[in-house]
Amino acid sequence: MVQCPDPAPQPFLIPGHAYLFKVAHNWRAQQLWSEFIAYRIGVLAGVEVPPCYLAINSKTGEVGALIEFFFGYPGQDTKRLVHGIDIMRRLKVGSDTGSIHAARANVLIARAFKVGAEVAWWGKTLTFDALIGNTDRHTENWGFLYDRKPGEKLVVTMAPAFDNGTSLAYEISDQALQGAASDPRVKDYIAKGRHHCSWDLDDPRGAPHIDLCARYLAHFPETGAEMKNVIRFEQAQISAILESCISFNVTVPFSPQRAELVLKLILERRRQLSVALGD
Repeated sequence: MVQCPDPAPQPFLIPGHAYLFKVAHNWRAQQLWSEFIAYRIGVLAGVEVPPCYLAINSKTGEVGALIEFFFGYPGQDTKRLVHGIDIMRRLKVGSDTGSIHAARANVLIARAFKVGAEVAWWGKTLTFDALIGNTDRHTENWGFLYDRKPGEKLVVTMAPAFDNGTSLAYEISDQALQGAASDPRVKDYIAKGRHHCSWDLDDPRGAPHIDLCARYLAHFPETGAEMKNVIRFEQAQISAILESCISFNVTVPFSPQRAELVLKLILERRRQLSVALGD
């Protein structure tokens, strides 16, 4: 954790606020780009994701993702984060961070705490995760914001969709990029992807991304507009994000070959989501 100085060195940073400087090493190094790109896709898709910037440690030269804390803002912010697993343990729904959790049960848990808009939040987040291929939305990677101001009742809302680095084919090494963007390999890669979340607690493992979105929509048809809006962006907008990543001269580069693969994955996932959601 780092704290922004006052005055802030950049206009988009908040003086006195806390940030997470997130660094990944070895075969996980590309996760910094996944965090960076996922935030920008979230902005396009209308999904609340903590702001994320590319940053360099001026003392070591190490490059990482600088992620804004989404609570504890200077001033009157009284919110605190409660992870999903904490509530699940209290309700005896789950006991382990790595265990499978279920979209249907997660909605019911949020309803029990009178969160409001929880159906739309999960619909949009599951679609966003499917779009970027996020396989790590475990029970410590989603949660609630508790806000109890003096003399007022507790207000509970969904936290932003945080920790999005396990996505966008980060694990494919630069050496393995040759041919990875071919249509058959892209479709095969997507077909193997699974969300950390299942549909119901009886399911033994996480559900395939696209299938989970289709089942969620069938059960909660009122979320159709919100889920479809997540994939309504222009290809040129994604291309511009990826081209900006290529332009950075850092020790963990984002290559044109990786940009080609990521673009194809996003577009194919969007196509499959469009079919599944009836858009």
